[in-house]
Amino acid sequence: MQNTFGLEIYAANRQFFSGRAQSLIIPAEDGQKEFLAHHANVVATIIPGEMRFEDADGNTHVFAVSSGFVEMINNRAKLFCLSVESPEEIDIRRAQEAKDRAEEQLRQKQSIMEYAIHLLALFIALNFLLKVGFYPRWGMWTVAAGYAFFAWLVTPWMTEQSKTVVAAFFASRPQMLNLSVCVTLEAAVMITFCFDCFAEMRTRNTAFKQAVTLFLKLYPGILIGGVICYVLALLLFTFPGIDFGSLSWIAAGVTFLAVCAGSLLLRHAIGDKPLRLEVLFIVNIFIVILSIIATGY
Repeated sequence: MQNTFGLEIYAANRQFFSGRAQSLIIPAEDGQKEFLAHHANVVATIIPGEMRFEDADGNTHVFAVSSGFVEMINNRAKLFCLSVESPEEIDIRRAQEAKDRAEEQLRQKQSIMEYAIHLLALFIALNFLLKVGFYPRWGMWTVAAGYAFFAWLVTPWMTEQSKTVVAAFFASRPQMLNLSVCVTLEAAVMITFCFDCFAEMRTRNTAFKQAVTLFLKLYPGILIGGVICYVLALLLFTFPGIDFGSLSWIAAGVTFLAVCAGSLLLRHAIGDKPLRLEVLFIVNIFIVILSIIATGY
């Protein structure tokens, strides 16, 4: 005991150590300072760094300390610091900080992806309504009735899907790549329709070209079916108390009215066919860009 001295180490929130020690080394502005038994009475400033002491049994302990001070009076040392951390605590803290950063990055990534998917769904719906606007009125009603029937059929199936299943779909990179391919293909069809309408003054018009033109004019777009499913999922997760019994009929009625009213409204709001074709072309360019962004995230 003659070669030891009393040592007490205090952090801001706890007493870190109390016992006997053979030596104490602290980080100071002019280098490390060592205290041994029967050291002269002194008060010294501590800077952030590594502190170590050897206890009465000869075991060496190493800690990271922040700024503070130590006083050595009558062979008793008292050390006060804002924080004192062992290597194990530092590793745990760093791991927790890394975990928090990763979770925050994941939340930001998911938020950006959700925003991109919302925009993509909106542009796909706009693209569909613009395309249906080129049909005669009976064609609009036919397409609206077809997708209303689709909404009526798919609603019971959507009510059985959990939020986890939907989230897993958008979190799956292979699924998103497949979706991006489908979106790009449909956008290519719509862009080809725009070019075909602008090239009506062809001098040679073969049977194959006529068949392609007919397909481009009749094709309304099938990705709107995915948008309908996505909107239904959002409504079901947002309003879990919806009556499933009448939901199918409500979805069918809303789909029919939305297709008819939306396509007619866009036709009259934009006006001339050439201008509507230009808008349709620009919308599909945006759709391709958004699909790439959604896939990248």
